[in-house]
Amino acid sequence: MADRLSRCALAAALGLVLAFGAFPAAGQAIFGTAGDGNLAVLLPSPGTNLPRPDQRAIPGLPTDAFPHGVSVIGSDQAVVADFNRSRLFIVQVSSGTLVRTIATSGAYDGTGTIAVSPRLDVMIGAGSTYASQAWRPTFALIKAPFENPVITPIALEGHVASYQTQGIVFDRSGRVFILTRPNYDVAAPPTSMQGWVNVLDPPYSAVAFRIPVENAGGGAIAITPDGSTLLTTASRPGDGRVFVFKAPFSASSTPEILTIAGTEALDGINCTPDGQRCLVVSAFTPGLYSIAAPFGASSAVEQIPLPAGFNSEQDGFEDVAISNDGQLALITGNSGRDGTGAGGRLPALFVKAPFTRAGAQSFAVTILGDGRGAGSARFVACPPPIPPLSPEIVPTGTPAAPVTATDFLTARWSAQSYGSKFEWRINSDPFAATAQTSVEKIAPRGKLDPITLFVRSYACVPEQGPSAEAKSATYSLAPPGAAFSASKTTARAGEEISFTDTSSPQATAWAWFFGNAGFSASQNPRFAFATPGTYFVRLMATNGSGSSLSALTLITVTAASSPARSARAPGDESDPVLSASLPRLRFGTGEKPVVRLRTAEEALVFLRLERGGVLVAERRIALAAGDTPRLDLSAYLPQGFVGDLDVAVVSDRPVRVSLEEGSK
Repeated sequence: MADRLSRCALAAALGLVLAFGAFPAAGQAIFGTAGDGNLAVLLPSPGTNLPRPDQRAIPGLPTDAFPHGVSVIGSDQAVVADFNRSRLFIVQVSSGTLVRTIATSGAYDGTGTIAVSPRLDVMIGAGSTYASQAWRPTFALIKAPFENPVITPIALEGHVASYQTQGIVFDRSGRVFILTRPNYDVAAPPTSMQGWVNVLDPPYSAVAFRIPVENAGGGAIAITPDGSTLLTTASRPGDGRVFVFKAPFSASSTPEILTIAGTEALDGINCTPDGQRCLVVSAFTPGLYSIAAPFGASSAVEQIPLPAGFNSEQDGFEDVAISNDGQLALITGNSGRDGTGAGGRLPALFVKAPFTRAGAQSFAVTILGDGRGAGSARFVACPPPIPPLSPEIVPTGTPAAPVTATDFLTARWSAQSYGSKFEWRINSDPFAATAQTSVEKIAPRGKLDPITLFVRSYACVPEQGPSAEAKSATYSLAPPGAAFSASKTTARAGEEISFTDTSSPQATAWAWFFGNAGFSASQNPRFAFATPGTYFVRLMATNGSGSSLSALTLITVTAASSPARSARAPGDESDPVLSASLPRLRFGTGEKPVVRLRTAEEALVFLRLERGGVLVAERRIALAAGDTPRLDLSAYLPQGFVGDLDVAVVSDRPVRVSLEEGSK
């Protein structure tokens, strides 16, 4: 056992990833070696042409790299730990190329196990360095996005052996289980076999509880797909033992112990997708065992025959991977040489289902035909994409209040599977595609009140999907702020005017009041006033959150043959008019235009100061019969205003309009 510990501390294992598209035969694989060099290999079809599947080397790894533990990032990427080099390599599976390198110095040294959460939001690295006759643990939390991750150390009891690539397992909810053994001086091995299963829940900042379990050697951990059963092994001399824990798990959980006689020690373990079998391997000599459900002390165990190419003098296996469809297993072992240069040539073992003694087909596969050893393996399956998690839609500027007319919306969600894109929509709108997990500055959409966000995902290379839709809680907008524009405010009798709703957030219903001339329920009506006169137009806009009324807009209608006149030059006396325009009057820098009004009867006059048709200021003036007010227009503007404005005068009764001398 001491020989195994020292050998595995000095040399890591081969890492392998297998990826399947719609059919296992179209899968791909990535290899990485440590004790045998820095090799990485792609297998385009690992499940076919056995025992000679196609293989080719992957370029791009540094010359001093020692690829080791492997985990999966969705449907087309894998992460490979660089043993004792404090680096992670992200590899695209479909092309077999290196995507990026992540430095983990000071947090994780690349030994032991690297694992990715089901939500693809974190990686956890756990290993150890052997120095000064002792094991030094290294644990790190690596948070997505993995293009520029945040890496922080984690404090745990004990350590994961440097060679152990199956020391971490996540359940479907994201809870993580990390199997550790005690820290000790190699010159004085521990008298106790006590180890721990450290249990952490998201966000993985602290240990929730620890489950005591035998683990003086390397040990491996697995969980059934339904999360109901946790299984661990212990690398120790004598009959191998599997420790079986049943949910719910707690610090007081105690295992049933399944003994497999004659195995000396057990190491790597994994369970089939249907949860009916778990495969476990022996650590000191090549051996593969199939455990049948229900799992416990009395489970039925069968030994799977090995093909030619394995013998009892070789080191045993360390890692078990099973394809997503449960039809292929890959068993791998120690690829490192010892101090004499021996070892490091254990082939990879491929096993086709059914995983029974009578039915299994097994194949020994050498790497690139030169007998390189094989150490760890992970299948990259391409199942149907999972719907996004926690979709929500909230106001950008005022998240605690309903959306206002000047606010915008933000849609966001979390990915549950590595995908090529997402599609989102609000209510019955068409889908829009994005590669991000959020969409900013969506315009307020009162017409969809109350609003619901729908999101679905695509995944894999080639692309698969879409997933089922995930939807947010409904969100109510504020009532619309009723507003509109008119194509003109002066028209002849019978001349059509276009009215455009500009309410925001948008409305679901409209009620237009054209003075005493008519009514419309259209969103953007066209209306003609039949007789001359002055009409006040108002809009009531409504959505699911309420209603509001717009401001009054004055429309002046003249006789079909008598268009409105313009005011005359300053000092001239004009004929009585219902409307007049005083174009381009200068304000500021000493100019103070003054208007004189005269009326022979009561009149309601509106003065509108505009720039390019945009209202700057408006005043309402009630005149008694015979009034002749002198109006300083500058008083209606903000102090210090400088510029040219057009002045419109509209009245419900005839008035005379003139500019005072000196006005410009």
